[in-house]
Amino acid sequence: MYRMYRTILCTVTVQIHHITMTGVAYRSIILSTLWTGSTNDARVWHMSEVKEYLEAHQDEHFYLLAGDSAYPVSELLVRPFYTAEAVADPNRKGLFNERLSGLRTAMSEDVYGVWKSRFPCLRCLRCHLPLAQDIILATAMLHNMAVRWRAEHFPQEEAPDVPDPDYNEDQLARIAGGANAGGDIRRRLDGARVRNALLVAMPPR
Repeated sequence: MYRMYRTILCTVTVQIHHITMTGVAYRSIILSTLWTGSTNDARVWHMSEVKEYLEAHQDEHFYLLAGDSAYPVSELLVRPFYTAEAVADPNRKGLFNERLSGLRTAMSEDVYGVWKSRFPCLRCLRCHLPLAQDIILATAMLHNMAVRWRAEHFPQEEAPDVPDPDYNEDQLARIAGGANAGGDIRRRLDGARVRNALLVAMPPR
C-alpha cells in the first residue's frame, strides 16, 4: 500500500489538498489528507468535492482560484501560461506568470512554511498513516487558531521545492481521468477567456 504514497522524490507522502482565501493570511480554509502522495494534483482537483461545489455555485458567487502548471485551466481556476508563451511575450504573459506565482506563494507555499515551522514534526512523521492524517488535521486547526490569535512562531529554513512540470491541457485531462471530452474542452475555452481578460486588465510592471 505504501508504494502509492511514494513520490518522485522517493519519499512516502500524504497529498494535502489545501485552499486558502485572500484576506485570510496564513490560514487553511479547506484541507484534505485523503489522497496518496503519488496522485497528480490534476486528478485530486478533478475528483474534489470542493471543485464540484464551487462550479455549481459559480453563478451565485464569483470564485477564482490561482493554480500552478499542474492544474488544467478553467473558468474557475487560473493557471500560468506555458513557458514558451511567457518567453515569447515576457512583458505581458511572462509578467502575468510572475504575479500569479507570487499570489500562489503567498496563499500556499508561505502557509505551509509557517505551519511547518510552528510544528516541525510535520517535516517527517514517523507513525502509521491514520495517525499521520490526524496529526496533519490537528496541527492545521491549531495553526489556524494561532494565526487568528496572533501567537508567535519561529521561522526555520525550508528545503527548496521541485518545480512543477509544464503539462499541456491534453496531458492534464488524461492524468485527471474520467473527464467528459466535450465538457472539458468547454471548461478550457472558458478558462482561457477568463485568463485573457485578466491579462488585458493587468497593470504594467
